[in-house]
Amino acid sequence: MISSSQEFGNTGDLPGKIDWAWRQLDLSRGSVRVQKISEELGWTRKRLVKAFRDEIGIPPKVLARVLRFRSALAEFNAQIIVDFSQLAAECGYSDQAHMIRDFKDFSGLTPAELVRAYSRDAGMVES
Repeated sequence: MISSSQEFGNTGDLPGKIDWAWRQLDLSRGSVRVQKISEELGWTRKRLVKAFRDEIGIPPKVLARVLRFRSALAEFNAQIIVDFSQLAAECGYSDQAHMIRDFKDFSGLTPAELVRAYSRDAGMVES
């Protein structure tokens, strides 16, 4: 975490606090726990979720999933064999199953299906 909620004082600057929380999620590539962010802000988890929904339109956990997925895609290279369990660990997933779920939810494909779809041989017919 960059700093504690003392950075905000008592101004009640909701957008600033949400921006700070977003940055914590972004800097950690979605791996910082939402509970940790709410504690840093001195908020309940419920208050943080409501503030995110009101200001951004999605809860912080969904944003964390999107950021982890984005991180996995950035690390993902369809040109080589990928160790999906290692990729999951490097991108902050608790396990490979959670990463696969996010891939399917956000792209419609599993990581293995993405490799097949975007490999350099995709679509080529051997004679």
